[in-house]
Amino acid sequence: MRVQHFKIALGIVLLQILLALILAPKNKLPFLGGDAPPDWTLSSEAATWPERAYLRLNNWDSFHFFDIARHGYLMPNHAVTTADVHEFRANPVFFPAFPFTARFVSKILGISLPLSLLLTAESFALLFWFYFLTLLTFLGIPSRWQVLAVFSLLIHPAAFYLVAGYSESIFIASTLAMIYGCLKYFARPNFVHFTLAALGGFTMGSSRIVGVSMFAFPFVLSLQKKKQHLAGAVLSLITLAGTVLFFAYTQIRFGDWKLYFKLQSIGWGNSTNYFAIFKPWLYLPRFFREDTLDSLDRGATLFLILLLIYALRKDFMPKLKAAFEKRGALYYLALSLLFISVSGKGNSELSGMVRYSFPIFALSLIPLLQLIQEKPEILSKWQNLKSKLLIASLCLVSFGGQLYLTVRFLRGRWVS
Repeated sequence: MRVQHFKIALGIVLLQILLALILAPKNKLPFLGGDAPPDWTLSSEAATWPERAYLRLNNWDSFHFFDIARHGYLMPNHAVTTADVHEFRANPVFFPAFPFTARFVSKILGISLPLSLLLTAESFALLFWFYFLTLLTFLGIPSRWQVLAVFSLLIHPAAFYLVAGYSESIFIASTLAMIYGCLKYFARPNFVHFTLAALGGFTMGSSRIVGVSMFAFPFVLSLQKKKQHLAGAVLSLITLAGTVLFFAYTQIRFGDWKLYFKLQSIGWGNSTNYFAIFKPWLYLPRFFREDTLDSLDRGATLFLILLLIYALRKDFMPKLKAAFEKRGALYYLALSLLFISVSGKGNSELSGMVRYSFPIFALSLIPLLQLIQEKPEILSKWQNLKSKLLIASLCLVSFGGQLYLTVRFLRGRWVS
């Protein structure tokens, strides 16, 4: 079964790359989304069209990951300005897991860093699809529902980020590895399962700041299972260490553990608003009255909130304790990641939430599929013509959004 999952995962990743190649422009213009580092190799300099098209999957944040992978973390000797962040003189503004893994891959394979960024991201994209299918199989989700789950993720507007030079794939792949390792360990404790959970959790915590919201998953799972509390606590601490060590590094190296947050504010104006989730006017799309990207960001947020409210109402309303003992830890992951993501984007009109919504959606599907399997009568209300038309419309809008975002990204226009 695992071999079959690996083959399916590989096929999905190749399909995603193929779609990007088809949508990529055919000319030799670089289509950069911003100023590239001085030693960056432009995609337009590649000899053949497929290579030029493929390298265009690097853009925007990819330049910062490249710079960190090439030079390590740097800070200027003067007061930091916005230009310092965007011109790569102040770069402790991205977490280390992705760029340093890409540097390792570059050295091992003897390939350029731009190519390594893509191969690294796509390798973790393969792991994401593999662990997603393996996890659903472990939880007893039937094949037909797995197919629908994969389809719904494939047409998500931000799915193309899995094969771009971004940290999306390493973040969600390591998250699923942590989940799978924890579930296997609590079912049958052994060193292999514990190690998988620990590596997944640590990598998740060191790949993106939002990972810190999910560090307690192993301990919450131990409460749900009513056993192995010490192991759950240790795994949670290992997961948290991935984030804490980055802050400790910036404190020791640059004398400021808050440097990441300060640079996010200087570079992009990002600041945290923990009450943003309670302001519904923030995530109500203003179609035809705002930029399409803003509507996608708001729409993705609204969809996730409604999806989780629906699942929680169906699952927890009858018997709260019984629902927690089955899926409490899985809901914790989706809800905590939604909360911290909306909080981080609350003061910037939810800019970029369409990209942040992909891992939240993937995590939300897992308990939702379990719920549907246990209570198939839930689907009876979605069998009428109006419901089917609504679902079909959402699918078309979602995939249309992905095509729109992918085309923009490959041409160097801001996406998320």
